[in-house]
Amino acid sequence: MLIKITDFDDALLEQLKQRTFQTTGSKAVLKATQDYLVTLKENEHLIREVADLQRRLALAEQVIEGARSAATLLLEKTGQTAMEI
Repeated sequence: MLIKITDFDDALLEQLKQRTFQTTGSKAVLKATQDYLVTLKENEHLIREVADLQRRLALAEQVIEGARSAATLLLEKTGQTAMEI
């Protein structure tokens, strides 16, 4: 397949060649495109992982707050003013 790109910034092309370790512009653009698709998939995975970790953190914070409330209530019921460690 032949693709001709007429308005491609030379500085950008040089950066792509350096980052993709390719010697020709066409190979650099192809490699960058392939890497981009892989990066998109990894990014989607990381977004889902962050959302799951945020959900788990919120749940853990609720459990901790529940434990604090229970400890405070226990201290009040036993007449203590502070927990001793």
